[in-house]
Amino acid sequence: MRIGVLLKSLKNIYDSSNFYKEARIVSFLDRLLQCVTGKIKQKLSLAKCIQKGVIKLEDIQNEVDSAR
Repeated sequence: MRIGVLLKSLKNIYDSSNFYKEARIVSFLDRLLQCVTGKIKQKLSLAKCIQKGVIKLEDIQNEVDSAR
C-alpha cells in the first residue's frame, strides 16, 4: 500500500478539478479514509498477530510499519 503516492494523486486531482474543490472532497476523503483503514485492518489485526504468535512489542511495531 502506497499512501504517500495516493495523497500526491489526490492533491493533483484537487488542484486540477473544480468538481473536487467544493465540499465534495470532504465526503470523498471520508470514504477514502474508511477504505484505507479497512485495508489496513485486513492486513494487520490483533487476531492475526496473536495467531502468528507475535508477542514482542518490536514485532508488532514491525508489522505496523510494513502495513504502512
